[in-house]
Amino acid sequence: SLVLLVGLIGLVWAAPETARSLDWRMLGETLRANPIPGPQQTWLAALLLVGFGTLVSLVPFHSWAPGGYASAPAP
Repeated sequence: SLVLLVGLIGLVWAAPETARSLDWRMLGETLRANPIPGPQQTWLAALLLVGFGTLVSLVPFHSWAPGGYASAPAP
């Protein structure tokens, strides 16, 4: 899902340099001190919602699911 990939890359790019860590405590403190601006948050949330929504067949992105699941090979 290209939309999800773009959203995740945008999330990493929009975060402050010091927030690019997997230390959850430091990440929370950094993002509280330097939050991502509102318009960027809106676009990133929309991209992530569409990307994850397509992957999990969330309404209204579910129209591909019956055909995709029916034609998938059996395990």
